[in-house]
Amino acid sequence: MYSHHFYLRPASRYYRLASPVLALLLLSGCGAEEGDARQALTDSALPSPDPRQELVIGNYAEPTSLDPHFVAGFTDLAPLNDLLEGLVLHGADGKLIPGVAERWESRDSRNYTFHLRRNARWSNGEPVTAGDFVYAWRRAVDPATGSGCAEALADSGVANATAIIAGERPPEALGIHAAGPHTVEITLEQPLSFFTSLLITPCYLPLYAPAIEQHGEAWTRPGHYIGNGAFTLRAWTVNESLVLARSPSYRAAEEVGLQQVRYLPIASTHAELRRYLAGEIDITFTAPSEHLDSLRTERSGELLELLEPMTFGIEINQGKPPFDNKDLRRALALALDRELLVDKVLQIGEPAYHLTPVAIRIDANIDPSWASQTQAEREALARELYNRAGYSRENPLRFRIFHKNNDNTHKMLLAAAAMWRQVLGAEASVQGFELKSLVPLVQEGNYDLATRGRTAVYPDSSATLSGMRSGTPYANGYANPAVDDLLDQARAELDPHLRMQLYARVEQLLAEDMPFIPLYNRGVARLIKPHVMGYRPSPLGYRYSRDLAIQTDVQPPLE
Repeated sequence: MYSHHFYLRPASRYYRLASPVLALLLLSGCGAEEGDARQALTDSALPSPDPRQELVIGNYAEPTSLDPHFVAGFTDLAPLNDLLEGLVLHGADGKLIPGVAERWESRDSRNYTFHLRRNARWSNGEPVTAGDFVYAWRRAVDPATGSGCAEALADSGVANATAIIAGERPPEALGIHAAGPHTVEITLEQPLSFFTSLLITPCYLPLYAPAIEQHGEAWTRPGHYIGNGAFTLRAWTVNESLVLARSPSYRAAEEVGLQQVRYLPIASTHAELRRYLAGEIDITFTAPSEHLDSLRTERSGELLELLEPMTFGIEINQGKPPFDNKDLRRALALALDRELLVDKVLQIGEPAYHLTPVAIRIDANIDPSWASQTQAEREALARELYNRAGYSRENPLRFRIFHKNNDNTHKMLLAAAAMWRQVLGAEASVQGFELKSLVPLVQEGNYDLATRGRTAVYPDSSATLSGMRSGTPYANGYANPAVDDLLDQARAELDPHLRMQLYARVEQLLAEDMPFIPLYNRGVARLIKPHVMGYRPSPLGYRYSRDLAIQTDVQPPLE
């Protein structure tokens, strides 16, 4: 699944806040047909906004889809959360906030009841009802839809989701129904105490059935899009901008300060910075790492340094000799100086020694024993394990490490290769690929090592750890029955402290097996204009434009 956690760091200190991601969900993308059909589309029925209340936001890339059942990456998340509102939201303090549901309860963590707000409205003025959630969830698991959300609902344990995906039951058998127009009842296969937290993700959003039934895949175009969020879709011009306008039908429209939000797909961090400095952008997606030192000095009041809710690291193909040797995998992990990679090479982020990102607030020690050692002690142990695996400076290990094309990642891996050479005598070659070329190589096992980010999209360690369960596509062949058993126990455990202890044991096993080398929680630097008020993303990166405003009497700094 998706998302991003962030700690804000003006200048040098980290503060708990957030940012989106959000790396988001482990979902499939939409087809090219939608992208071809949405050129320069505009909803002409919407009134012109006050330009003083338009917020311009860098969004890195074009959204793949505005259909929550086909989102594919972090660039979809922020616009989607503006257009649609779910049962619950995720606040800046990490707590759940009532969304369409004003309250909810569960007597046993298996049967949940959500009571909807009577004033919730779609952008066409129609009321949001329990049936809209029932329709959306059934559509998500219907095999005919072909959405990655089907697996998300099955993983969360919604009753009969797995059988529906397998074609053994109809979508109508899903464990959700309307007990009246404003009451949603949900039944799970087994108790899950953190189920409500899952509802912050896109797969659980409501949908307006008449728009989809009338327009088919074209329902996401301006003029056709019916949402229940604080904003509605005004215009979408491919490779130029996505424009949202305040929805007068939103349940709390009087509390929304912005009249319009414009998302710009700007992949070049340098181009984005130039436009920010020229006053064309209010919030950047990121900032070039090579400019961080000067920005920290010259624009400390505008620079926020964020930690994503992601543990970025290196996946080892343990199904391919010699990487099936646990000693060798641990040697490669211990030889890397994470502090040096973060502080000197990347200049942003936080070293990681376990899979669970710091976005997940835990009350158990999940660090491996070697995390408390000095780097010299780790390197000595790495050489011992390397020799035990049959390698030495005279007989060096030679291997390849693949990554998605990214200048910072390539620079970091070159530094890692230098560390392997210096500490062990191992020879690593670094090679970048476009994502569409890299994914098949990893899926088919045609790699030695490959970079990967594992992102948390809901506030529980299972958000990342469940990807290491035997047989999951994200485990890439890793299988440990003890890990599976602990994850099963944790899922059924209703006491959060005991559940954290079970997760800590999973982390210990992963540190021993080392199928994935955790390196750091990736950092992002974001520039925000002084006139932007209310920018406080959640610890997992969820951010809602309804909370933002422009203070028009703030004087811009001299450029």
